[in-house]
Amino acid sequence: MPKTENFKGNLRLRWSYRGTRHCLILGLADSARNRVIAQMKADEIETSTRLNRQ
Repeated sequence: MPKTENFKGNLRLRWSYRGTRHCLILGLADSARNRVIAQMKADEIETSTRLNRQ
């Protein structure tokens, strides 16, 4: 599952898929509201990777 990280004041998602590391810089400042948005995006990525594994 993607992990939400603070990178230089902005949020990014990092995860591995099929042995490859991926990083998505969201361009959102680190705030409680933006972390909810980041989690929604992380959930989309998780769903997508699960569907591709089947």
